[in-house]
Amino acid sequence: MFKNLTILRSPQGFMPDINRINEHLSIPNELGSKWSIIRNNEPMLNIHNQILLVMETQKKSIPASVVKKEVEIRVKKFITETGDEAMAKSKSFLRDMKETVVEHLWAKAFVTSSFTKIWIDPVNGYTCIDSTSKGRVDEAVNLMIMSGMKFSRPDTKVDAGNFMRRMLISDGDIDYGHVGQDCDFEFHVGRSCEIEGEGGRSIRYKNEPLDTEEVKTHLMSKMVNKLELSLDDSVSFVLHKGALAVSKLDILGTNEADAESKEEQFDNDFILATGTYSKLVAALIDALGGEVSHESQQSQEVEHA
Repeated sequence: MFKNLTILRSPQGFMPDINRINEHLSIPNELGSKWSIIRNNEPMLNIHNQILLVMETQKKSIPASVVKKEVEIRVKKFITETGDEAMAKSKSFLRDMKETVVEHLWAKAFVTSSFTKIWIDPVNGYTCIDSTSKGRVDEAVNLMIMSGMKFSRPDTKVDAGNFMRRMLISDGDIDYGHVGQDCDFEFHVGRSCEIEGEGGRSIRYKNEPLDTEEVKTHLMSKMVNKLELSLDDSVSFVLHKGALAVSKLDILGTNEADAESKEEQFDNDFILATGTYSKLVAALIDALGGEVSHESQQSQEVEHA
């Protein structure tokens, strides 16, 4: 259902204006990002007061290998016809030839679509984008702003990178959550992480123990970019440094309920996912010390970077 969540704060009880949504519906072969129809000719799905929207991004793409091959064919033809090999190998000639090829292929290129789910939880006041890609998240943010949606980036008291570093150094045995509160959840460290390395490079550990001295030595002066975690026995995920975001979501220990139709199965999956991830979002924010200036943030919109 959802594999990623970039988490935003929205006012509790907030419901998108369907009229504003309908102003930005996707049209076949129209490039850009707009709202896709989901069901019954409607772009917004409301299941048990949980909202689903889907952004469709249409674009043309030309593989670099195709461009390269076409340029090579045309260059060979030019040399055969003119005998001017020196001209054919000049930077200006090759640049102009490439531009000509791209323009020629662009007119013939097919439009392809990709889809990004946006989940709105009016009950708890969250809006989540099913992506951790900055470019894709920015596209969704722009579309949501154009559609009159209100949200802000949650500012937690503890940075996610510092939280992950503490989890690794202490083998997961740390006190988290708001000061003075008892937490009824527990995070467990998985077997994969990414640590900031020298010169912008990253040190990656995949499917191996993370409680070793080697990992702790690397952490003495480095930050954690990503860490595999699980919440209780309900969901596993990878937490990211920076924007409050998770990837590789996997709900644990569930059996698929019988459904009489694909629509019913979709609704069941959506209810299960939103119920599980609502608890995850709340636990993550609590583990990161809660939000700073929560009340003032609710009335602000995300500014486009």
